Amino acid sequence: MVLRPSLPALLLLLQLRRAAAALPDRLSPRVHVYDLPAALLSTPCVAWPCRDVVPHLLASPYYEPNASLADVFWVPHHGPFTAGGRKPGEWAAAVWAHLRAAHPYLNASIAAGRVDHFIMLECDHGPGDCGYLAGDATVGALPAFWNPADPGRVVGHVMVHGMRDGMEGGFETCRVCFQRGKDVYVPVEKNNACGPLCGYNLSTLAARSLWAHERTALPAPRTHEFFFAGSLDAAAGMTDVNGRAQVFLAHGSRPGWRVVNTRGDPGLGLARAPPVDFAAEMSEAVFCYSPLGGGTGPADRYVAAILFGCIPVMLRSTLMEGWKSYPLSQPFDDLLDWESFAVLVDLLDLPQLHTMLSGIGFAQRRRMQVNMGRVWRKLLFTSLYGSYLGENGHRDAFHMMVQSMGVRAAARPARAEPRPVAVVLRPEEMESGDGGGGADEVEPEEVSENHGRWS
Repeated sequence: MVLRPSLPALLLLLQLRRAAAALPDRLSPRVHVYDLPAALLSTPCVAWPCRDVVPHLLASPYYEPNASLADVFWVPHHGPFTAGGRKPGEWAAAVWAHLRAAHPYLNASIAAGRVDHFIMLECDHGPGDCGYLAGDATVGALPAFWNPADPGRVVGHVMVHGMRDGMEGGFETCRVCFQRGKDVYVPVEKNNACGPLCGYNLSTLAARSLWAHERTALPAPRTHEFFFAGSLDAAAGMTDVNGRAQVFLAHGSRPGWRVVNTRGDPGLGLARAPPVDFAAEMSEAVFCYSPLGGGTGPADRYVAAILFGCIPVMLRSTLMEGWKSYPLSQPFDDLLDWESFAVLVDLLDLPQLHTMLSGIGFAQRRRMQVNMGRVWRKLLFTSLYGSYLGENGHRDAFHMMVQSMGVRAAARPARAEPRPVAVVLRPEEMESGDGGGGADEVEPEEVSENHGRWS
């Protein structure tokens, strides 16, 4: 006997299939953007998180309108942090008080010690510059769950700096306050003074970049070993926390090294240098120094260096406040293996940088270059601002930012039945798969250590 479903059962099955088909395709992690009261949002929107990131997030497949289904919660702001005539610290306190009173999710995160609420602090020094900490309370007096310096903080910061200058490093106060495993360090946006376009335009980038879509071969040998040009205080000597003066004083006259003090210093007999063509210089150098910005602002030249196939040299620690060692994270360094495509150095080791770089053989340099070809797309906000080199935005910096937030939210169980969170790939697995650029298909060649300067 053949069993046939009843008509009501068939109708129910049809309804379920239609309902499933009507559900929007969503990617994990699912991100809910809080709709804050107008009184907590200054007008007009002036900062790139609200101008560019939030609209893109709301239109992306990561957006989850139903907060009860979300893995990650985004707290918007319009910058500056003075909505409703409040002082910045008062504004922050009002936002967290509203979220705790109006929604259950932040309270649950605090109880579980789970970092799944994020606010983007776009200023150079994160909470220290954006006014999040300003003026009306000492750091130690703030509630632990949103105190930027407290190791028990459960509010994550998305920002463009990775200095770990807070209690995580044993310090009583902080300015950047980056905490690994909680905060997300993202690359600078397109309008940054020396971000993806550092004094040149898209045409120049396409003409010189290794990763322009029409190029598939590795380049000819480069003319110099090292390049850095920028404003520096040569008189600061070894006390320069950005490392610029150390590089200039130790290596400025070294053969094969191009080190330019664009500021000059009449007191030391140093004339102001003429304008430097960054695109040409980075295209001809093997290694490019990407220091901290002025006033210990964030490093940014690593993006430009990578786009021109120049291995970035970056600080992994600096010295401040009586020569305390401040560790520095790198963008997305929980997802990207920076030592596979960059040189990370401590501030005190910069005078010996020539020895470190000469110890990196031709084959390793070539492997680092190939790895740069695998990661450059992940450091550009292509899906927000458009293509730079023909890439389509798949797995760009926006995707990496969301994935980093998802990793943090998944680090502690959110529910009795936790939702699956996106798989995080190892760096060597993170092929872009988009149509722009041929670098992902470039394999390391059989090379000899007798080649002199690499390509």
